[in-house]
Amino acid sequence: MGLKKSFLVNLRISEDLFDEIEKTVSEEISNFSEITRKFIKLGMKMYKIPKIKMTPEGIEEMKKEVNKKIKDETFFSTLDALNFEQQQAIKTYLEMKNEN
Repeated sequence: MGLKKSFLVNLRISEDLFDEIEKTVSEEISNFSEITRKFIKLGMKMYKIPKIKMTPEGIEEMKKEVNKKIKDETFFSTLDALNFEQQQAIKTYLEMKNEN
């Protein structure tokens, strides 16, 4: 197995973000660097998700689609099929939307 190339990076983060990382470190019994790398990787994945144009018509269409899936019970099976990280990403996204 070859050597991994790693870089030492200095960055400034807000106190809120620092506290959130520290909280996750203690919950997952990990270290600060590992959790920061994990958050960055998850953020990169979320960034790559195509942006949806939020128009009233588009939102209404999404509501209809979700309601149909809930009625057909396919929505929950879709969520259940996601891995833990994907479920957490959706949860975090919804929490962020509620905060705004």
